[in-house]
Amino acid sequence: MERIKRNWLIRAVIFIAGIFSIRLVSALLHYTTLEKLYKPRDFRKTSHLEISQEIIDRLPRYCQTIFGRKMDPINLIFIGTEAGLRRAFEKAGFDGAHPSTPITIGFGFASSLFNRSYRHGPFMPLYISIGLQDLAFQKVLAPGYGQRHHIRIWRTRHVLPEKNRVWVAAATFEKGFKASTKPPFVYHQKEAKIDIERDYIAAALIDAGNLLGGEHQMNTPNTPHNPHTDPNGDSYYTDGKAKVIEIV
Repeated sequence: MERIKRNWLIRAVIFIAGIFSIRLVSALLHYTTLEKLYKPRDFRKTSHLEISQEIIDRLPRYCQTIFGRKMDPINLIFIGTEAGLRRAFEKAGFDGAHPSTPITIGFGFASSLFNRSYRHGPFMPLYISIGLQDLAFQKVLAPGYGQRHHIRIWRTRHVLPEKNRVWVAAATFEKGFKASTKPPFVYHQKEAKIDIERDYIAAALIDAGNLLGGEHQMNTPNTPHNPHTDPNGDSYYTDGKAKVIEIV
């Protein structure tokens, strides 16, 4: 029994160290704007005729920090191509995000300090498996970019007819900056009721001509009386559902 436990621990350490190493490479490429040369991700694909409960059951439930800590829950699922997603968010009035380089992060702080708009402010890299977000969109509401609607999107291996892919996303509303004793010492603070942002983005995309494809229970629901807490110390609660949007 002790030998079995020891072997399992060794395999777990090797697995975690391997994922962290690839995530670190992904982050470094992102910080240096070189991720177009190579972006670590899961290249495996499985083909399906339609999205099914079996596919839903295989989808990730949370995105993670580089160290594997749970961050935001998955609350939107998209069916479409990458080009279609970009067009849909552009039509809905969203902007993309600059890479999180020291220059763009510094420019973001300066923009907020001097109340200058920064529509393409950077996102903190978050991960699913070995890859950070494939797409990121935002709609800045105030000078600087402290308040913004924002969403990160990751591709999955599940491919449907006509090259439509299943994508998962985590959407939250950021209501301002907050200080912290941990690096990088300043974070965006999320709105606690995160379902509002999911519903807002779903409605914006539907108004832009896309279709609601139902919803699925992805995570255990909780309430303001028993909130979850993310690694940044923000409390949040959710009904645990993810809405499916078909991009047309």
